[in-house]
Amino acid sequence: MKSRLGILLWIVTLCQFLLVPLTYLFSRDTNTTGHNRFIVPGLVVVKLKPPTGNLERSSLMGTLVSQYGVEQVEQLFPYQKYQSSAEREVHDLSRIYRLTVPQSSDVEKICAELNTRSDMEYAEPVYLHQTEEIPNDTYYNYQQHLPQIAAEQAWDVAKGDTSIVIAIIDTGVDWDHPDLAENVWINHGEMLDGTDTDDNGYVDDIRGWDWVDGATDPSTGEDGDVEDNDPMDFDGHGTHVAGIAGAVTDNGAGVASVSWNCAIMPLRVGWASPSSSVGAFVRSDWAAQAFRYAADNGAQVANYSAGNSQIILEGARYAFDVGVVIVTSAGNGNDEIGDPLSLASYGLSVAAVNDVDEKASYSTYGEWVSVSAPGGDVGSGGRRDIFSTVFDNRYAWYEGTSMASPVVAGLAGLVKAQHPDWSNADVVFQIINTADNIDHLNPQYAGKLGSGRINAYRAVTEPFFEPDPHIILTSTTIDDAVGGNNDGVTNPGERLSLIVELMNNMGNASNVMINLILDDPSIEIIDGTSSIGLITGLRDLDNNRTDNASDPLVLQIDALALPHRVQGTIQLTADNYYETYDLHFAISPSVLLVDDEELDGEQYYISVLDSLGISFDYWDRNLNNTPSNLSSYSTVIWFCEWTFPSLNDSDRNVIQNYLDGGGHLFLSGQDIGWDLCDSTGTTFIASGGLSKDFYEDYLHAQYILDTSDYSLLNGVQGDPIGHGLSFSVYQPGRDPENQYPDEINPIDGSQSIFNYPNGNSGAVRYGGDYRTVFFGFGGYEAIVEPDVRFTVMGRVLDWLNGLQISHQPLKDTYNFEGDYDIQVSVQSVVQPVDKVELYWDIDSDLPFNEKITMNHTGDGVYEGSIPAQPLGTEIRYTILVQTASGYYAPLIINSFNVEEDVTPPTFDTVHEIANSMSKTGPYQLSALITDNADLGVDTNSVTFYYSSEGVEDSLQMVKGSTDDQYEVTFTGNYSYGDTLDYYLSARDNAVHPNKGISSTYQLIIGYEGFENGLGQWDADSLTWGLEQGNSHSGGYHVSDSPGCNYLPGTNAALTLLSPLDISSADSVDLSFWTRYRLQPGNRGNGYVEVSTDNGQNWNQVGSTIVGIATGWKQIQVSLTDYAGLDEVLLRFRLWSDSTASSNYDGWLIDDIQIVEVVQTGIPEIAAEDAVPDQFYLSQNFPNPFNPETNIRYQLKVRGPVAITIHNALGQRVKTVVNEVQPAGRYTVIWNGESDSGAMVGSGIYFLRMETPGFVQTRKMVFLK
Repeated sequence: MKSRLGILLWIVTLCQFLLVPLTYLFSRDTNTTGHNRFIVPGLVVVKLKPPTGNLERSSLMGTLVSQYGVEQVEQLFPYQKYQSSAEREVHDLSRIYRLTVPQSSDVEKICAELNTRSDMEYAEPVYLHQTEEIPNDTYYNYQQHLPQIAAEQAWDVAKGDTSIVIAIIDTGVDWDHPDLAENVWINHGEMLDGTDTDDNGYVDDIRGWDWVDGATDPSTGEDGDVEDNDPMDFDGHGTHVAGIAGAVTDNGAGVASVSWNCAIMPLRVGWASPSSSVGAFVRSDWAAQAFRYAADNGAQVANYSAGNSQIILEGARYAFDVGVVIVTSAGNGNDEIGDPLSLASYGLSVAAVNDVDEKASYSTYGEWVSVSAPGGDVGSGGRRDIFSTVFDNRYAWYEGTSMASPVVAGLAGLVKAQHPDWSNADVVFQIINTADNIDHLNPQYAGKLGSGRINAYRAVTEPFFEPDPHIILTSTTIDDAVGGNNDGVTNPGERLSLIVELMNNMGNASNVMINLILDDPSIEIIDGTSSIGLITGLRDLDNNRTDNASDPLVLQIDALALPHRVQGTIQLTADNYYETYDLHFAISPSVLLVDDEELDGEQYYISVLDSLGISFDYWDRNLNNTPSNLSSYSTVIWFCEWTFPSLNDSDRNVIQNYLDGGGHLFLSGQDIGWDLCDSTGTTFIASGGLSKDFYEDYLHAQYILDTSDYSLLNGVQGDPIGHGLSFSVYQPGRDPENQYPDEINPIDGSQSIFNYPNGNSGAVRYGGDYRTVFFGFGGYEAIVEPDVRFTVMGRVLDWLNGLQISHQPLKDTYNFEGDYDIQVSVQSVVQPVDKVELYWDIDSDLPFNEKITMNHTGDGVYEGSIPAQPLGTEIRYTILVQTASGYYAPLIINSFNVEEDVTPPTFDTVHEIANSMSKTGPYQLSALITDNADLGVDTNSVTFYYSSEGVEDSLQMVKGSTDDQYEVTFTGNYSYGDTLDYYLSARDNAVHPNKGISSTYQLIIGYEGFENGLGQWDADSLTWGLEQGNSHSGGYHVSDSPGCNYLPGTNAALTLLSPLDISSADSVDLSFWTRYRLQPGNRGNGYVEVSTDNGQNWNQVGSTIVGIATGWKQIQVSLTDYAGLDEVLLRFRLWSDSTASSNYDGWLIDDIQIVEVVQTGIPEIAAEDAVPDQFYLSQNFPNPFNPETNIRYQLKVRGPVAITIHNALGQRVKTVVNEVQPAGRYTVIWNGESDSGAMVGSGIYFLRMETPGFVQTRKMVFLK
């Protein structure tokens, strides 16, 4: 079952409440992080820019009512008081409002539109965030986490007390729990008299506050109706958190807490959902108000263990500035995506470890994490969870970063109690500085679990020291306003300002300097150093961010710079501090790469685009939300990997607008079809089915099947993208059980690119008013073969932009007097060609020094010339093609030399002769032969040389149907078991011709390894076929039931098409390698059979194949009874009776060999004219072999001969022949025995023949 169903169940359960009136009808948020969150319909939070006054009396109010139907406006922080005008300037919460709009409104769209207004600081939905516990009812010894963090030793030094208050911003607290009641915070300034006695804006808030109001879906018996002064928990999450941080300790009952009796302030901002799959929710606007309440009412620590957003940051930042330590959970996403509060300087973010300090299996991680703490993890091999209090006076084990966070909050309370004069920053620094580094236990997450697992004893015993800075590069901006055309795009010839924004979230940084390092010949650094000076840290958040706008780094782009992605380094130095950051930006980008996934899949795209010379901008969808500027790019590549939602409403709207404007989109990702089209899909449910309309109307694809049975796709013949390509798919980074290649069909004018073996499509393309390429089989990165991935990306980009570019690169030349003419054909069917330019130089460095606009001579042909150059010059050039939409075709840099040719032709591709079961042929070979120089290959010199059994011959090869292709066809009269060695040679047309010789290849007569298909066999199409992988040798073997089990009532044969001619043989042996699983009891048998009457009658040879052989084994069958016949048919037949089980794999066969054997030591032909005219040692047969192999050799004169076998170290292991023999042909057999009589081991051996004046060696392989 798919893990995505967890998401599905949450939404399905919530949607069931459509049957009754609901205040909260949730929709899934578009931001995928370790915290799951949902959007509250009908509510929007906005923060206005100063100096906006009362919103209700402003002109903006009329716009909100008329345009969005705003029904109610509320100040979110109505009782805010400020100590000074400076404080108000920093924390002006009076500008934050909660707007009520009709529940049917598209809240995300409203926020997106409001965020474009100049008077709006931000607008966001009101979120429901899931809490972070993972309930588990497996019980272990309780409170392992306390000795793990050395709490017992710490309590010998310091203990907390109720003067230190830890706010629990959660689902409430069971404040009368016997193990919590004594530590529950009491508001001594408030009286239970129905009034706001302490004038803090809350009536009768004697022990905290409950903001939950109007929630009609809480669990039975839970308070969800009215905001009140009773923060009682019902879910148990908040109570569990409170017990970890501040349970009554040393009271002889229950559990102990890290803080040893610090007070806990219950602040209820969430409730328990009736769905156990969902757990509990907290609401973002209430959480923000709770942070302010905690700060205004004396809390020194606040713990928050759920997702967060911009409005929560407002409340948390306010609390931190007042002096509160803000502790938050990192998340349970098992990824590196942090929530805003975790990423904020003042958020003490906590990852979870198990009880042996290994990262918990669920915990989010990243370089932004502050520390780690025990969070429980039964899932990592039966480890313990965290034991603590829960609702209704009970106790339970939970796990999650929600449990790790209050462990740290409790330690913060303990440290604050020991040092009441310390600031909140001091407390944070002390906890971080005294944690135990656990990178050695988590090498995969080194540097991503904070400074380590917290150590309470060290925190209360080690002296305080000011921490080093920790500076984060938050953004880089390329400004072309002054030295360029101010279009925001980096273009050749522009002078640019590089502005870097930095944030320091630890100790102060002094004497900060920024240095720019670039190794790009297209860019000159005019000013590579910026002086920043001081960047304050956590103690002064108003000044811990800065940039170098007043002293920017300055770059000059060369006027002849080609479009490409620039890679460099920003080096940061300060007193006792050094850091480097990667820098990337694009020159003349025409492609936008949108990363809409959580893993590291972007590297598959970036590496290929860089290799293709494509200049592109990169957009991280998880950090920046939906991109809005797609129209600035000719092509958009958008990849989703395996993320839900695949494309939310905002994404689809932006893509639709882009395509409606004639855009070009390449979209890929696993399960997009399921997510957008299936009735159980995450996005289908959230969109009410509109996502399926987008899928069919814009991608022009019909979703058929969620999980294909196939992992192989084949390109459609003649398709501009798929033709000639085949590949396997596997979504990287995902387990085998999480592979879901969709099957789809093209509709409404689209075409299939790649098909599964069953004929259904895995990828489609559409070319109409816009162009799309959609991969449904998974992400582009799921293509297993790297060379195919590279080819596919280039073809996709060319097709999307309607470009076909053809150019024959210039070769080396001896011409040093005349110009070098260059021609290119450019066919563009989508956009007109804007320009075709030739760049060239002779200095071997980029950028190119010369640029020529090529002339259009008609029919898409462009021409240009490079002036003549002296001998010894290397000339490099490239052709830049740009369409009217701004797309630059992939760049290829070519080079040629002006020099005398001394390089022979090369044999780029030799299509070897397939091993054959035919003794006479015809045998065919083709080769691609090229020369480096412009004079080319001498077509009359291309020769095929071959030899067998000491007989040599040659044939001239002829030109094939394409340039540089040569072919030869020949026949022969060979014996089964003969080997034919061959090679090719060719000369060029140089003044002094150069001769090239290919490698030597081998053809074996009477051998079938199934590497070239089943062309020599008649195979029952319903049964026998090829299987790939786990073969005896090579990549393929044959099976009676490929990919499945054989069926009852099977009677199917694999028959050799051409009959065997063994008329001249004295004896004949057949050998083959096999493995099988056949049902015992005569219900599944394999037979080897021959026929001498053209298939009318068949006779079994050898033993029946029965039972099970899981490993490959060799079987030898004698055909000597049929020697002398010239028409012998051979077949392999599987038979099963009608009652056979269908649970058996059947019969697999590989490496079939037929050998005509001559009696050992006796010349094959005694006639005088048959005496060999040379010495020769044939390749042994079979090879590899087990249990024995035939060794054939020939002598042209009488004399001593030695046939010996040596191991890979050169040591002789066997003397097969050592005697004087007359001239003739001989065959001997070696069974793998050494001279000592022991069997040799599996491996490579060398067969050596030595006679006076002649030595020859062959390699052979013995398999046990």
